[in-house]
Amino acid sequence: MFDLSAYDPAGKTAQFQLPIRGALVPREPGPEDPPLAEGEEAELVEGQPYLVCRHAGDGNKGYMNAITALTLKAARRPRKAPDAEQITARVKEDRNQDRHVFPDFVIVGWGNMPGPDRQPVPFSRPVCRELIKALPDWMMDNLRVWAKNPLNFIADQDQGLALEEADVEAAAGN
Repeated sequence: MFDLSAYDPAGKTAQFQLPIRGALVPREPGPEDPPLAEGEEAELVEGQPYLVCRHAGDGNKGYMNAITALTLKAARRPRKAPDAEQITARVKEDRNQDRHVFPDFVIVGWGNMPGPDRQPVPFSRPVCRELIKALPDWMMDNLRVWAKNPLNFIADQDQGLALEEADVEAAAGN
């Protein structure tokens, strides 16, 4: 009776803008690089770097299976009542699990990604792992929150299906 398949984030991708500028791996200019005039800046890839991601949630079976396996492995360790140090350790552990899993099951491509030679870096899983490992914790946390929000994957401007958070809250009676 109700077809809400357009609101299922499974199998859909969306772009996450990375708040970075410059090369991924800084390096000193080499002999093949033309010298820069005084006050001149190096030419960078045009456009904001972005990741193409799948939803990090129930509809992404590979992601859910990997996180479940890592969680079960962690659950086998003996634990006592958590204190602030243990809670902080758990937050870091969760972040590191996503650092491990995102390149294989969530990130499926990227664009405008500058490399050390200021040229676009083609997407590959090994290079993606390096990028995710190098992201500062705050940037990784932003990516994690964004990738786990299904509203980022169901908005389809062509079909007018985009939902604003206020619409969701209103529909929920909040």
